[in-house]
Amino acid sequence: MKTNAKILVWVLLTVVLVFTSATGIISWNFRKMARANAEKLAMSIAQQSALSIKADLATDMEVTRTIANTFQNFNEIPENLRDSIYDHILLEQLRSNPMYLSVWTSWELSAIDPNWTKNFGRKKIEVYLKSGIPEIKKDSANLTGDLIGSPYYQAKITGTQAFTPPYYYSYNNGEQSDILMASVATPIMYKNKFVGLVGIDAPLNRFQTLTDNIKPFNESFAFVIASNSFYVTHPNKQLINKSAVTDLEQEAASEFSSKVKNGIEFFESRKINNQDFYIAYAPFSIGKGTIPWTVGVAIPYEAIYKEANSNLYLAIGIGLAGIFIVSVIVYIIALQISRPIVQTTSILKEIEKGKIPRVKHIRIKGRDEIAEMGRSVLTLIDTLHQTVSFAEAISQNKFDTKYKLLSDEDALGNALLNMQTNLKIAEHEREKREKQELRERWETSGYAEFAEILRLNANNLNALAFSTISAIAAKLEAPAGAIYIVNEDNPEKRFIECIATYGYEKDTENENRIEIGEGMIGSCVMEKEMINVTNLPENYFKISSFSGKSIPSSVLVVPLILGHKVWGAMEIAGFRTFESFKITFVQKISENIASAIYAQRNSEKTVYLLNEANIQAEKIMEKERILREHTAEMELLRAETEKQKAELEKMRSAIAVREFELQQKTKLADQKEEEIEATMRNLSIAQKTTENQNREIEMLTSAIDKALMRAVYGIDGRIIDINERFCEITGFTKEQLIDKHLSYILDTEDDSFAKVWNDVKLGIPFSGKLFRKLKNGVKRTFLITYTPVFDEKNSVTQVYYLGYPLD
Repeated sequence: MKTNAKILVWVLLTVVLVFTSATGIISWNFRKMARANAEKLAMSIAQQSALSIKADLATDMEVTRTIANTFQNFNEIPENLRDSIYDHILLEQLRSNPMYLSVWTSWELSAIDPNWTKNFGRKKIEVYLKSGIPEIKKDSANLTGDLIGSPYYQAKITGTQAFTPPYYYSYNNGEQSDILMASVATPIMYKNKFVGLVGIDAPLNRFQTLTDNIKPFNESFAFVIASNSFYVTHPNKQLINKSAVTDLEQEAASEFSSKVKNGIEFFESRKINNQDFYIAYAPFSIGKGTIPWTVGVAIPYEAIYKEANSNLYLAIGIGLAGIFIVSVIVYIIALQISRPIVQTTSILKEIEKGKIPRVKHIRIKGRDEIAEMGRSVLTLIDTLHQTVSFAEAISQNKFDTKYKLLSDEDALGNALLNMQTNLKIAEHEREKREKQELRERWETSGYAEFAEILRLNANNLNALAFSTISAIAAKLEAPAGAIYIVNEDNPEKRFIECIATYGYEKDTENENRIEIGEGMIGSCVMEKEMINVTNLPENYFKISSFSGKSIPSSVLVVPLILGHKVWGAMEIAGFRTFESFKITFVQKISENIASAIYAQRNSEKTVYLLNEANIQAEKIMEKERILREHTAEMELLRAETEKQKAELEKMRSAIAVREFELQQKTKLADQKEEEIEATMRNLSIAQKTTENQNREIEMLTSAIDKALMRAVYGIDGRIIDINERFCEITGFTKEQLIDKHLSYILDTEDDSFAKVWNDVKLGIPFSGKLFRKLKNGVKRTFLITYTPVFDEKNSVTQVYYLGYPLD
């Protein structure tokens, strides 16, 4: 065979091999990349959808957890009030969450019925809407034994939350079709013992819209599978609440169900309607002990490989055309191109192996087709180098890297640019989500921080104000701030005063007194509106910084409003404009600050009223002492009168002996009778005075009974008498407390109380704070006085008690 023929044959074979290999490798890489991207996208979408559904169901679970926490102290509520209170709570939850179908509870009969001694049997209470009207249904169940394996039994045995598989049910007795729903429930625990279950029934069609909108590729779709491998949502509505493994072999169906039930993330290939699909499964669970559900995203293989196949067909077409051209050119100039062909073949063989050589030129003379082929090889090598560099830059998240297309028809270049655009969009969305999550964490930590500040400084307004403004300034990265309150000591001449500052220099602090309506602070209080100023005048106060004193760039003034009343204002100054989410955060916590100011003011008023009540009680005791002295004097006067009457009788008997003495004695007796009558008149006047004093004491006692808790204790600590105000605050009835020892309603864990009571029994009054237990078991702090009552021998016989709750 001639050399030119050999060159023709070998060149043609080499070109075919190179084009075929390059096309195959590129096509295979594109198909691999397309499948990998589809896997990531499908799993990412499935995970995001799972998180969205999980968040929705977690909200439902949190509702049941909140109700369960509310019900766990059921034993401390009187039985005659318990049902009405809990029915009202369930009804309010249904009204507050109209998306629920029902809210229900199941109580163990052994927990609520002292006469029920069996460890099974329960009372059911269900609140639902019938034709839009709330209905309450009560019934009993499991009276002959628990249903083994039921969600209720599992929650009872494990003490964990329950999440049922989907089921159909109708609340209107056939007036409407059955609704596909699921129940989420939380156990009610009392002293670490299961006493009942709180749950809600939520419709599942709300997730259908979410999955219907998931279409990452043409003909792709999404669905939700419950823990029992039944479809919760699906584009084909006929498959809802049907098994997802009916078209699988027994072994594959068992493996599939096991993965779903155990919450395993996995992929699978499945034929649906004679079309091959690639499906990603992402599980999620909503509570401790609940069996997970799974979100699936199905993508047809045809859509995954569509673009890769297009590139393959294009490469094959280009390759065939190139082979034809090379065949013609090689046949004509075979002898002249042997050397460049050898060099070109060598380069192409390296490309065949996946290498991209660094070649700057090929020895080609002229401008014929062979020379063009050599230049095309160089262009191809440069393009491959550019493609590799571009791919490496993209893999390093350098999404702004430039890529030069060979032409408008550069399929590979356009595909790479499309991939760059999609990855850039995905990165932007990720950064956006991270920024939003940072803001949410910032707000959550801020609410917790300020709740702790308000709790720790609840009894000191100045400390509360300084701690609050310091923390807010630090949270907002603001260099200065102040808190002002409305002074209402004189209601007719109210003004605003500054009670705490942060970061202000002494020579730049606002004066302590600001009239309402004056300046930004006065305008904010009067208008009850937030003021956010960014263009401040030159004469505005300056803030010290590392570079000296500067005028702030932005000042935020927020009113402290509780209800419809303004209690003050908060001023924050910064060198940067405050972001909207930070302004919203300050507005939300301003109401908590106003509430703390209100509570402090109310506490001060309460202490003042209690002190006034103590003064009135002392006055009453003084009047009682005077009354006892008057009574003693009247007793002495009555005894003297009796003595005079006895002497009068003796005198009358002596008259029979001596008439003269009788007359004298008679005169003396008349005088004595006049004195007795005068004494009786004085006694009558004293009795009227005593009655008036008694009426005053009764009126004062009535006023005290309406405002304060009053009780009378025996010297042995037994309760002799209490007023209605005492019953209202503690929750006990008068019959429940009479003749009970005071330790029945006091926190006797405090050792200092024994000393207080011993001092009172010795006649030493006491005034101060003590803890008292209410009927529901809650302990509250009371400001109280113990006043001993003495008898004629100056011995303590009783103890008077007055009290007022502080919290």
